[in-house]
Amino acid sequence: MKIVGLSLALLLCTGCVGPTVGTARSMSSIHPVTGTGEDGQVFTGPRPVQPTSLPVPARIALAFVPEANAKGSQAAMASWATGPLPETFKAKVLENLANAFRGESYVGNIECVPAFYLGGHTAPEFVASVRATFNVEAVALVTYDLQHFNRVNGWALTYIALVPALFVPGNELSSHLYLDTAVYWSENAALLFRAAGSASGDESFCPLYYDDNAQIQTERCFAAATTDLVPKLRKEFGEFAKRIKAESHAP
Repeated sequence: MKIVGLSLALLLCTGCVGPTVGTARSMSSIHPVTGTGEDGQVFTGPRPVQPTSLPVPARIALAFVPEANAKGSQAAMASWATGPLPETFKAKVLENLANAFRGESYVGNIECVPAFYLGGHTAPEFVASVRATFNVEAVALVTYDLQHFNRVNGWALTYIALVPALFVPGNELSSHLYLDTAVYWSENAALLFRAAGSASGDESFCPLYYDDNAQIQTERCFAAATTDLVPKLRKEFGEFAKRIKAESHAP
């Protein structure tokens, strides 16, 4: 009996200290902003010229750039662990970002635009599609890159039959988020200014609740990245307002 107990203890310890197997999953909406257009043509024209004046308070449309794989049946199979992010969640992120700037003297109405209003594959196409529907002076496009690294105990299978390992927090989920906001002039899609925020986090979890923990980590990362982004974006907005004011009075 003692031998059996000792063997069981050794087996459990082996499972605890065994090698780890790492897997990575990513969700991103960064790369569709540049490159070829919806018609397959590569944009090679001159860079759009920034305006020398802009109505204040400026009306702004705020939207997430659609994920590259958010089309057809893949969009219907959205998962917190594999993406694309649910539109309801992205709407909350946009509202939180918009609320940080509502009430500013230089900002008018901020319209949070769902991704399905955006057509095309490049920033100029996205801006043109938003302008066709919404009466705004500027379009702020939000892009993100989210990485989930799942570290799994390589010896987990050796003790699943001995203990309820599926319910024991043993795996580790490490998440990293880069959140970027670029503001474009609606007239010609000239880039006015941009800023970025970032966040990361680690969480232990049991295998059965991987998607739930991915949701928790995603929500935490977006909240922290938004907090990091807002002061940087406000600074860029202020610098742009000064630049516009100076240029508009130039001879």
